[in-house]
Amino acid sequence: MAYIHGTFRDIRNTPIEVHILTNGDKTKEVIIGEDGLFFGGDTPIEITEDNDDLFTPIIKKSCTINLVTDKYIGDTIYAENSRNAKVLIKKGDKVIFSGYVEPNTFQQPYVDVLDSFTLNCTDALSTLQYFQYNDVTSKNFDEKRSDATTVSFKGMLDKVFDDGMLSIDFLSN
Repeated sequence: MAYIHGTFRDIRNTPIEVHILTNGDKTKEVIIGEDGLFFGGDTPIEITEDNDDLFTPIIKKSCTINLVTDKYIGDTIYAENSRNAKVLIKKGDKVIFSGYVEPNTFQQPYVDVLDSFTLNCTDALSTLQYFQYNDVTSKNFDEKRSDATTVSFKGMLDKVFDDGMLSIDFLSN
């Protein structure tokens, strides 16, 4: 329900842009560095790769975004599912992270005048663990199971991409 974005500079004076779009809705714009929301900590963002060993076929990335605010922003940044709060981070002209805010993890303290908190983000591939293929729920599980067929991993990925579930291109809109 908001487009949250801002820029800071790293130690080499390279601009780092952070873009967060919730529910695909840009009607409310919040600029990090203004509007009472600021980058926090010594490292405003940290990107890590999950690379256990040489034989890991898929390398997943995660990111944390450290922020400080003087007001409650949970209503604009809370991710209720795995793909409704998109995140794009660019270093100069290069995308260094694209993914989503991890669902149901936002917590903001209410003790100090300035609250510092961290947004946990996962890459698009990691959101597949939350994906409900063919809209299966606990209510329609028996019906879906009786109609079930074998689906390949490629078939599942094709459906995910066809539905636009993993699209993160929101800067052009």
